[in-house]
Amino acid sequence: MKDPKKEMNRREFLRRLGFGTASAMAMMAMEPLEVFSRDKETSQKPADIRMTYRVQHGSGEQISLLGFGMMRLPDSQEEVNQLVDFAINHGVNYFDTSPMYKGGRNETQTGEALKRHPRDKWFVATKMSNYDQRYWTIDGAKSMYENSFKALQVDHIDYYLMHGIGQNGMKDFNPRFINNGLLDFLLKERDAGRIRHLGFSYHGNVEVFEPNAATGTPDDRNALIKWLMFLPKPAAVYVAWDFRAMQVLEACRDAKISVPEQVAIL
Repeated sequence: MKDPKKEMNRREFLRRLGFGTASAMAMMAMEPLEVFSRDKETSQKPADIRMTYRVQHGSGEQISLLGFGMMRLPDSQEEVNQLVDFAINHGVNYFDTSPMYKGGRNETQTGEALKRHPRDKWFVATKMSNYDQRYWTIDGAKSMYENSFKALQVDHIDYYLMHGIGQNGMKDFNPRFINNGLLDFLLKERDAGRIRHLGFSYHGNVEVFEPNAATGTPDDRNALIKWLMFLPKPAAVYVAWDFRAMQVLEACRDAKISVPEQVAIL
């Protein structure tokens, strides 16, 4: 006989993630969100699981259309494990975390839950969340980066995102990612295979994507050159946040920056 304490339906799953009853019911009724992606979808779905998968541009990896944002997890590791088990058993294979979530505990909880499943059954995304100026130095940023591997208990990170591109515009963009050599470092890490896909999350000003950045200060011109080198890489993943996502895509296209076929708008 199944233990009812260990059983979890969709409503309970959403409730534990912080949704109220009404919100949970609304979420359950929603159709899958549309994303920019390759038209090709895999027909190889896990048995008896009604999940839609996208084929990752450049790698052929099959990524569940619905991902699991780990930001607001319960404190109990047992409950986290149950949530992750439920998600994986229902076809979810993309899990997103960050060093800054839950006061730095989120990556550890995520790693503990995921390690109980075969490594080839899930993809994990984490971030360079160097908002604090202590992490604007290359040594500070590298320490955050290396700690993610330890907390997640992995030897490679599937999706590594520069967190919050656009917040405070060029004022923070250059010192966080460009002037300190961080983007160069991350590109080398991707080439070495420790990062499988390098990308960014976006929460702010489209200034960092606009073509007129090239006519600004030397630092701004340097930033745009770095982006021109980074953006067209076929293995990069692009994650834009909220209604301003379309502004980002339009700015990239206006600047003649190649936009890949797979862009997720969360």
